[in-house]
Amino acid sequence: MLIITNTMLAMHCPKCGKLEYYQLSMFSFSGGQSFQATCSCGTILVVINKHKNKFYRLQFNCIMCNQKHWMQVPATKMWSQQLMKFYCQQTGLELGCIGSGKEVRKTEFNEDYDLEQLIAEMQQDEYFNNSLIMQQAANYLDDLVAEDAVYCQCGSYAIDANIFPDRIELCCLDCDNINVIYVETEADLQSIRQSEQIKLQHTNR
Repeated sequence: MLIITNTMLAMHCPKCGKLEYYQLSMFSFSGGQSFQATCSCGTILVVINKHKNKFYRLQFNCIMCNQKHWMQVPATKMWSQQLMKFYCQQTGLELGCIGSGKEVRKTEFNEDYDLEQLIAEMQQDEYFNNSLIMQQAANYLDDLVAEDAVYCQCGSYAIDANIFPDRIELCCLDCDNINVIYVETEADLQSIRQSEQIKLQHTNR
């Protein structure tokens, strides 16, 4: 049986607009090493870490919305050669994709946007109902993810996060279970901080 140990990553820098390609090897993560994709302009595009439960954690530092987007991908999908795209959850901007070299290189990225206009809109528009509470909640959830404390009842650690003005929705990529966390008040924040782990369940849908 052929075991695929390489894949290609393409990241579209939202700052300078360049499209960068990176070859990833399964062996690059041995010994707990992480991979960081940095644009030639100096912008950090994504940091990838391997976690103990056979999945990879991708963290995007998005300058479009000044938020961290993170995604957890099972190792079987990471090296499957199937194309997966990444988006800024606030603007819908395509940030990149991962998959076989052939599929990645033929992918057409949406570049029909005015970068300066988008940045200006995100800076001027008060997107979140409570920006400070949302930032603190997102940081705490980020820590839980790093500790493998966010998972689904189906056993999957492949959890995607979507951030809205008043809430964060956690979605299992394997079974589509959803956990909705409201983030508007100090009470909401305290409730989140009291959680040592978050388990997505079917009843949360």
